[in-house]
Amino acid sequence: MLQVQQPSTNHRASLEEAIRRVTELRPFPETASRLLSACQSEASSSQMIAEIVKHDPGVAARLLRIANSSMYGQAGRVRTIEQAIVLLGLRCVSDIAVAIAGQDLMNHGETSVAERRILWKHSLACAVVARTVAAVATDVRPEEAFLAGIFHDIGKLLFYDIVPDDYSQAVADVSLDDLLESERTTFGMTHESVGACCARQWGLSSAVRSAIGFHHRPEQSTDDSPLVLVTAAANALAHEWQLGCSASGQAPTNLETWTSSLGLCDDDLATAADRATAEFEEALEVCTLS
Repeated sequence: MLQVQQPSTNHRASLEEAIRRVTELRPFPETASRLLSACQSEASSSQMIAEIVKHDPGVAARLLRIANSSMYGQAGRVRTIEQAIVLLGLRCVSDIAVAIAGQDLMNHGETSVAERRILWKHSLACAVVARTVAAVATDVRPEEAFLAGIFHDIGKLLFYDIVPDDYSQAVADVSLDDLLESERTTFGMTHESVGACCARQWGLSSAVRSAIGFHHRPEQSTDDSPLVLVTAAANALAHEWQLGCSASGQAPTNLETWTSSLGLCDDDLATAADRATAEFEEALEVCTLS
């Protein structure tokens, strides 16, 4: 039984102020935003993508290191951004840029390194699972599913920024089914609502905002995009499959309903689990290289 308490006025005011200033406190990287838009446009070319990347030396250097890594067997032969983009593909470049953006956001803050690392690994796992589920079950663009997965828990980062000790205490040993209630009774808001506000401030699409804002309760969303359900299922499956999670899987009770609504049978889920596990390990290696 959760212990109900009056939300702290100071906590709520501090969180609301952080949300208003999120573009200043936690700005969404411009390069990732431009690459997302460009990769979704049929008019974009490798040359156009290369020009965007070249304006961000950090992203450019990471892409070159990844392209020359053992995963792609090039061993130093990729010398230009154009070559890297041709090798990796536009979709991969988009995903890498989003992953870099999420990693950079979660690498900094007052929260302990351990907590931020846990948050990052789960976010990456959710993104990989969301991309896999989207490809199997829906017409959602895989790169949009990956984006929603990376940032689905971004509201937790604001809690960790503003009230780290109180937040850690409020969510300790709380099940996924009870998490929102614990946040609401303690702080007067949830990581879903905080995350959706961040996404709005960053100018992310309405579908992504809804996916972030309803990933624990997709049935309550008024957005008709399947991205909301994909993100909810991906978040739950990442826990059940113990991808990016140190604890034993504790999937929400609604997981079977969500996967059934997506038309995923047991064979689909088994295939998705194998594929997501392999891709998550690869994604972790990419992030380590970056």
